[in-house]
Amino acid sequence: MAAISEKEFYLRSFRHRSMLVSFDDVAAAGRCAPVIDELRDGGVMVLISCPEFSRRSGAHPVPSLRPIRNGTRLAALATDLVNDGYAAVRPPKTFKGSRRVAYLRTLATALGIDKVVICDERGGIQGVRGVRSFVTSGALSRMLSMRHGGGGWTRGELSQLLETVRSGVESVNLTDPSGLADELFTYEGTGTLLTAHEYCTVGKLGVNDFREALDLLARGEREGFLLKRSDAEKAELLLSAYGARFEHRRLAGLAGLEVEAYRRQKVGEIRGLYTITRFKGGGVGKRIIGHLLRVGKRQGLKALFACSSSDKAAAFFERNGFSPVDKGRVPAQKWSSRSSRRRARAFWRDL
Repeated sequence: MAAISEKEFYLRSFRHRSMLVSFDDVAAAGRCAPVIDELRDGGVMVLISCPEFSRRSGAHPVPSLRPIRNGTRLAALATDLVNDGYAAVRPPKTFKGSRRVAYLRTLATALGIDKVVICDERGGIQGVRGVRSFVTSGALSRMLSMRHGGGGWTRGELSQLLETVRSGVESVNLTDPSGLADELFTYEGTGTLLTAHEYCTVGKLGVNDFREALDLLARGEREGFLLKRSDAEKAELLLSAYGARFEHRRLAGLAGLEVEAYRRQKVGEIRGLYTITRFKGGGVGKRIIGHLLRVGKRQGLKALFACSSSDKAAAFFERNGFSPVDKGRVPAQKWSSRSSRRRARAFWRDL
């Protein structure tokens, strides 16, 4: 069973969806043409907006916000999207700043577009520690109320972005044009992903999730967060795994809950916990742990435990109510070898 590439994963998640991509100038749109082609080839309906498109480009002229509600131009755009999987629109060059975002919001909501992508040299929203890769509407609202800056994004623009995700658009990406491919096709991204809510749900993984989950496990091993496992061990882990998804599509983290091996002791082991970088600030790991605690209680377990040699993992478990314990407290069948017992630390939480 092979892992899928990040690009393949995201193209699959975008398939049969619609996306409005906005550029400031034709040069940026031209540089990003290969990304747009990949989206179209992947079954994504793509609508491009750029004020510098020429009259001969075939882009639909939309001279103001009001005509968008007019039906005629909207019908023409919708027809192109359905028939060709692609359309272009030429907004007025005077639509800059907050007016630009308001225009994109109006167009996206009128057509029922799923995702808006704004390619801008400013990139994502800046926070104290650099670009904020993931921001919910609640966090954005707090930024506005506390008058926090956005790394060049004005308060007017941030307000319009807030209205965009609250108006029915599932998500908005802010990215530098040069980072568009990485923003759309990699877990880390390069800019900021905005959503109305965290959209994080945790549930049992099925075989249709395994290729995507294998990629996460491989990343965790490369980063030194997870111990290396054989293919058979990974498959066994995934059969008992739960995953956290954002926007009901992208797998943001996972963890296995082994119960059968410790049925006599009525305890469960959390294994292979890993969350992708982009969503670490979204409380994904905490949500997964919370779900596993509820599962354990429903199954009548007395406690959950975890073992790890990673300092980051150890700190995470302690933050989430697990106490360091002597390794002798862990069921003996946990230790397959002396070396595994020597390296690991054990953490325990009663239910």
